[in-house]
Amino acid sequence: MLRFLFRLVGLAGLFAAGVGGLGLLALPADDRGRWFTAWLDVTIVGGAVALLVFAFELIAGMRQSAGRRSAAGSMVLLQVVLAVVLLIGVNAFSIFHYLRWDTTRSQEFSRTQPKQLGADLAEQLKQLRGETTVVIYQQHKTFGRFSDKPPDAYDAAADRKVVEKVKDLVQELREYGSRFRVVTLDVKEEDFDGKLAEEAKRFPRLKEAVAAAPENSIFFCTPEHIQRLGFSEYYQLDKTASRQADLDKTASQQADHGRGNLVLLDQGVEPFLRRVLAIEERKPRIGIVVTHPWLDTEGPLKEYSLSGLRKALEHNGFEVRDIILKKFQGSDENMSLETAAYSNEESKYDELEARVTALREQIADVENVMALLQILKSSRSLDEVNKELSTIMGRPVTMSAAGRRESIANLESEVEDEDTQRELEQWRQRERSLTRDLEKLSIEERVTEGRRQSDVKKKMARLLEDCDLLIVARMTLRDAIIRDVIPQSLHRMDEVQVAAIKDYLKAGKPVFLCVGPTNSPPRIPDMPSPPQPDSLEDLFAELGLFLAPQTVLFNSENEAYAVSQVISFGGAGKAEIPPLEFEDESGKTKNGSAVANPIAASLKLTSRSVGEKLDLRMRYPRPMQYQSLRAPATTEPAFLVTSPESWNEDQPFPSRSRLPAYKRKKPVQDKPSANDKEQADPAKGTWLERRRGPFVVGLAVETVTPIEWYDERYEAAKAAQLALAGLQNPGGLPLGIAVESFQPAELWAAGRKADAEHSPHRVRIAAVGQGHWIAGTELSPASETLIVDTCNWLLRRDDRLPRAKQTWEYPRVQLSPRDQGLWRWSMFLGLPWTITCVGLVVLMVRRMR
Repeated sequence: MLRFLFRLVGLAGLFAAGVGGLGLLALPADDRGRWFTAWLDVTIVGGAVALLVFAFELIAGMRQSAGRRSAAGSMVLLQVVLAVVLLIGVNAFSIFHYLRWDTTRSQEFSRTQPKQLGADLAEQLKQLRGETTVVIYQQHKTFGRFSDKPPDAYDAAADRKVVEKVKDLVQELREYGSRFRVVTLDVKEEDFDGKLAEEAKRFPRLKEAVAAAPENSIFFCTPEHIQRLGFSEYYQLDKTASRQADLDKTASQQADHGRGNLVLLDQGVEPFLRRVLAIEERKPRIGIVVTHPWLDTEGPLKEYSLSGLRKALEHNGFEVRDIILKKFQGSDENMSLETAAYSNEESKYDELEARVTALREQIADVENVMALLQILKSSRSLDEVNKELSTIMGRPVTMSAAGRRESIANLESEVEDEDTQRELEQWRQRERSLTRDLEKLSIEERVTEGRRQSDVKKKMARLLEDCDLLIVARMTLRDAIIRDVIPQSLHRMDEVQVAAIKDYLKAGKPVFLCVGPTNSPPRIPDMPSPPQPDSLEDLFAELGLFLAPQTVLFNSENEAYAVSQVISFGGAGKAEIPPLEFEDESGKTKNGSAVANPIAASLKLTSRSVGEKLDLRMRYPRPMQYQSLRAPATTEPAFLVTSPESWNEDQPFPSRSRLPAYKRKKPVQDKPSANDKEQADPAKGTWLERRRGPFVVGLAVETVTPIEWYDERYEAAKAAQLALAGLQNPGGLPLGIAVESFQPAELWAAGRKADAEHSPHRVRIAAVGQGHWIAGTELSPASETLIVDTCNWLLRRDDRLPRAKQTWEYPRVQLSPRDQGLWRWSMFLGLPWTITCVGLVVLMVRRMR
């Protein structure tokens, strides 16, 4: 026993010497500090002890030459039998007694446990029944809509890692007894089409969903429903942090100390699980309010329609419904636009009805001519023919025999040739097809009820009631130089329409304004002045959202305006407009709120994922601001700002005598001249003062609806209090009213208990100061990202916004150069060295028996 302990000490010394040597190898060449001395001491002491024991064993070994024969032969068979029984028994037990241990430091594979997931979500998972099919669709485009370039090494690595993470998560969900079936569809595999066709037999809508997917996606399938989750909604690639050269110069660190690494932003398991739980959930319905039939999502003019907006929203899991506020009445010179409220289906019904009527008239004209020809070619006498023609024409007809022959010849050449017959058959087929479509629409309850309803406010309220989110789209100024403007008068809403939107807001439902500038070209002499904006903007001003009656111009447009004096068409189209900036998502906010704007934060993260800044440009945006005493913003309201190289302009249209340009402020003079007084800015000292940028052109805020919207008594109480304040204030009536008018009516409602119907609601609103950025047949990738993120936030689906909840890196642990060297040498030399030492211990124990 004493000799065994002596040998064990020698082996421990040998092991210590090896560890000390690894420590020395792991140190940088220029490191001769405290760690170098410590590792050197361990190596020397351990080596000395090992050499001493080795010398003693060498001497003792020379005296002993005999060995032992093992006596374990009789136990071999028994040991083999016991090993087989143990192997089979443990595996059989594990099948019926499932148990899993997560030994990772951050509990990487325990994210679906109730304590981390939440009791409510965990309970819903336990109630799942049946099989859920998860289809992983890889088209190798994580952000394919942003670039047509082939995926780089980071994209490919992220694809593989996300697929691995999905499979890991499905295995975790076995804890809840749910059955999940995972299918991988890779477009690069040879049998891709066959696998897709096989799955499409079980899920008929899968092919359509796969064809519409803009990027790598995860589909959750049932025979009737499909839910899509983008790869970036589960683990988002942070390409900026992954690359060696950090594109974002403001980033404080680079991945793996500047050497580059795969960095993924974990979006959490909640987006994945909520798709599983909500496969049969109704899609959010978005109502798009336009004031002209040609400006809706199916308008005939491509550059003015919102077909690209519809496509982007539907591809991202939304339903879209048009709400049109004006309708054509009359015909030709008497045609006019009248106040209305009708859906796209009703518009289609009217259009189909007009097409069917026109086709039937054309068919009837040809058929009448053919019937007339049959009468003329009949065997009846001339008098009988004239009598029948008189009855048909409603006037006396006298036709000679020669005239009868001539008419037959003319009509035969007109209606019996092949082209006429072929055209008539095409009209008949088209009429039958349109009639079937018209009959399908006529039996829809929404269409029939809408056509019966004549009250515009009730009809609009019915249309809004079915919408979860409202987008008010107003495209106005497109090109100031050529005066390409949709007049503000076209977008004016009737008071009953504004009242319907007010009721929609009173219910706590969100609204997204996309409204362009209201500036109009200079008036021609003797022409009436343009109408003022409608009360819709006043309605949102009550919520604290103020839209300036101005247009933001950029410095780069100065040259285009100058060129327009020589070339009078399209000069502004050549100006290079700088992209918009997103408010920074750091803790520093302008309004003092603790949280930065969530939409801005999501756009910044998307920019980092793409590896380049989002190119979002808007010509002629409209400045705005948020200011409310009723409910201070909990987040930074602004999320879109212009470049500093811009200025706000009251009149963006050039003329022969004036070009829009920013006039720098002159030094203050004690006695300003008359010319200076004429050029003085009347809005000086207000937020409308002419100045240099940047300007806020995008706002998103959650606020509270005014209490006076629900009960007029509060408004009356406030008015009475204003009058009393004016009498009691030392400054007199005007000053008292001016001071007290800034107090919200809620202060006069203190102590009054209102029922739920008359209680204010928290409501989310957003606004972008331009309308044409969502127009056209295709939205740019940046515009699509902006519209989708904004809609998700407005619908309180914050979990669908990109977020840096947790960073996953490969390797997961950031190590210093010294630690990395230690781990590297430990794996290459330390592990074999440890195994060797342990083996020697085992050998010594066996020799003691």
